[in-house]
Amino acid sequence: MRRLLPLLLVALAGALAPSSAPAQGRSALTIDYMVSMPEPATHLYTVTARVRIPAGRDSVDLHMPVWTPGSYLVREFERNVQDFTATSNGAALRWTKVDKNTWRVWPARNTTAFEATYRVYANELTVRTSHLDDTHGYFNGANLFVYADASKRSPSRLTVVIPKAWDVATGLARVGTPEPRGDTVAHAFTAPDYDTLVDSPVETGLIRKLT
Repeated sequence: MRRLLPLLLVALAGALAPSSAPAQGRSALTIDYMVSMPEPATHLYTVTARVRIPAGRDSVDLHMPVWTPGSYLVREFERNVQDFTATSNGAALRWTKVDKNTWRVWPARNTTAFEATYRVYANELTVRTSHLDDTHGYFNGANLFVYADASKRSPSRLTVVIPKAWDVATGLARVGTPEPRGDTVAHAFTAPDYDTLVDSPVETGLIRKLT
């Protein structure tokens, strides 16, 4: 899919700036994601973003995209997000929504990681949106995955937890072998940066294998 022109211009400007350097060198902030679908018929994905941060970070702003690859329209993906929570070692963290698509989280003192968990309603089946029911799940990362500005150029891991009878297909690189978890199976993938992650749709369900 084509990138949005404004995003390309921003990326190009950043690459040409004298101070540009890999995000990993400026900040240790990274985000890994887990997507599960415990009740597919409800059209609700459960997303957990595990955010690793430099020690002493005061707050982290997590943004839901208002764009998606291949489209030039402003999108309102944040309207499908519900039940947002943030925790560290099981303890609730303070957070607030600072604008329509940004959640600000205050990590616990002297911690280097926290988890943001939320559900996403997905009942629109197009190439730009996401869909989930009891027959399959399809999602675009821009609909589901929050990001921090400092994490966009860092690699991330995606774990997709699906019913045991289902399979998963995506252009992302697979990591390891599927891990059984009771009536579900966890499949792990990796992306070199956030743009690659959201430009790699995922389909799950009874996928026919071609031989």
